[in-house]
Amino acid sequence: MKRLLLAFQFLTIIPLRDMGDVSEKEIGKTTAFFPLVGAVQGTLLVISSALFLKAFPAEVSNGLTLLLMIIINGGA
Repeated sequence: MKRLLLAFQFLTIIPLRDMGDVSEKEIGKTTAFFPLVGAVQGTLLVISSALFLKAFPAEVSNGLTLLLMIIINGGA
């Protein structure tokens, strides 16, 4: 569970909990969870896009979804 939380903290700006000092080796072991983090992010973006489409035209919805992705990933 610790590695999953570390993966979320490494790939997103979502603060989950303080892990204290974490070694590079420990962070390296979180890579197994990167696909899961990506799937959660993708699911969130699909749901938000569907909700945006109900309220805005497609162009605006796409822009808002892209903006949400940028925000979640810390501007990267």
